Amino acid sequence: MMRLSGIYPALLTPFAADTSLRLDLIDDYVEFLLNAGVHGVHPGGTTGEAPLMTSRERIEVVERVVDVVNGRRPVIAQVGHIRTAEATMLARECRAVGADAVSIVTPYYYVLPEEALEAYFLAVIRALPDDTPIYLYNIPQSTLNVVGAPLLQRLRAAAPNVRGLKHSEANVGRLGAYLEDEGTDVFVGSDGLVLAGLAMGAVGAVSGNANVAPEAFVRLYDAWRTGRLDEARRQQRRIVHIASLLGNGGHLDAFKTALQRRGVDVGTVRDPLPRVREAMHDAIDEAVALATTS
Repeated sequence: MMRLSGIYPALLTPFAADTSLRLDLIDDYVEFLLNAGVHGVHPGGTTGEAPLMTSRERIEVVERVVDVVNGRRPVIAQVGHIRTAEATMLARECRAVGADAVSIVTPYYYVLPEEALEAYFLAVIRALPDDTPIYLYNIPQSTLNVVGAPLLQRLRAAAPNVRGLKHSEANVGRLGAYLEDEGTDVFVGSDGLVLAGLAMGAVGAVSGNANVAPEAFVRLYDAWRTGRLDEARRQQRRIVHIASLLGNGGHLDAFKTALQRRGVDVGTVRDPLPRVREAMHDAIDEAVALATTS
């Protein structure tokens, strides 16, 4: 089974002004990221506005991304849903259209006991072929549900194709607990902790800000792997500054507006997400300037 690592932008989903899906904009956008040297892509997550999309739309986006990537890099499709049956269907369909791996966010809105989370994950895992690399997805600030290290360990014992998880919480202690389980592959999802995560043993990052500044993330990762710690630190500081200017992941239209400044059209966000206001444009311009210098 493939072991994944490196920088994976958490893909944005392009929408038109009337908020209809713009699949046609995916092609140039994904090519931009691949040309910047990213190691793979991650459609269907929080940054991709998945909770605001129908399941059919989510599958169509994954299929289009797979077609554009055309085997050049791995595609990790996020398939989690508030409903278990919908998540299992998404997992099967995204794998069927060519996703190389899946990530599974916890259900959201309702706070669930751990046994309910375990049953949910097992249902989705069992819907997939045994050779599908699977990553759980911990983002409790958005879902209210935590993937604890003991739960991850039990699921890895039950299903060897559970490779690890995406940890999108600024909690270094929990990251360390995950990594105590030998062989667990963790992708950091908190952009301020990419270098710290790599130093602790994480295999890479799944990042929203990597859409705007893929070069900085790739430089950080390459510098870390080749032992150039000063350069890795420099790029991590750059990433923290860019993330702050763009709203620290909390303003998805800032990502889309910044990409427009870079010549990449990814449309707008879907209601009820807010559009960028005039007061933010100077900060976006500064973020783009940082992203496009070495």
